Amino acid sequence: DRIDHAAARTLTEPALASTQGGPIPARAGPQGVAIPERALYRLHCLVEPGIAPAAAMLTGTALIEAGRQSPAARLWRWVAAVLMREAGM
Repeated sequence: DRIDHAAARTLTEPALASTQGGPIPARAGPQGVAIPERALYRLHCLVEPGIAPAAAMLTGTALIEAGRQSPAARLWRWVAAVLMREAGM
């Protein structure tokens, strides 16, 4: 669905932190909060229709396929779309 624009400062699921036996390298912060050791961006995705929600937390790997896109190309497409829209095309 989307990827956060800024890196996560803490892990919302402590079980994912290496300090709790999880796969993400992290250190313990104030009040026991897990702080990732490197930049980590949250990915928000939707579950396919018809798949029942899990009764417990499951771990796994997500395969994400996407084409490359430079920020300049994205900006150009946005500017072009605005110009076309304003010109009445």
